[in-house]
Amino acid sequence: MGFFAEAGPVQIFVSNHVCNLLILAKIY
Repeated sequence: MGFFAEAGPVQIFVSNHVCNLLILAKIY
């Protein structure tokens, strides 16, 4: 988790991408 702690913006970007994938998964 240290990597994510240092890479804040990257974690937010990845989290948003995962959320988008989950939303698309629910649509399809």
